[in-house]
Amino acid sequence: MSLKINVMNVMKYGKLLYNFPIKIKYISIDKNKSTNYVKNKMVGILIKKQIFKKAVHRNRIKRLFRSAYLLNKYLLEDNINNNNKIYYIVFIYQGSFLPTFKLINCSLNKICSYLKFFVK
Repeated sequence: MSLKINVMNVMKYGKLLYNFPIKIKYISIDKNKSTNYVKNKMVGILIKKQIFKKAVHRNRIKRLFRSAYLLNKYLLEDNINNNNKIYYIVFIYQGSFLPTFKLINCSLNKICSYLKFFVK
């Protein structure tokens, strides 16, 4: 997600889902109301700099998120593409330790299946 304004709006007005160590904030906007949309969804990943001081660790967690999201995005694709809305989704890592891929994939799978029911 590249636009800072969209991230701020999602963080301020977005709905929340939580499954340790991942928190998701999302917001939906009608395509008719928004004139400058490019895709049906925009996804961002946030990791706190206060917890992980080194950029190497933050980048590793972001890579794990990206690969886990690519494996689990089929859970969201059908519902999001059929709706007449744009979705902004922000994944926030809440843990204070370096995760394994198994942990990220497991919790992302659960939370994407929860999100699938809320997106309808």
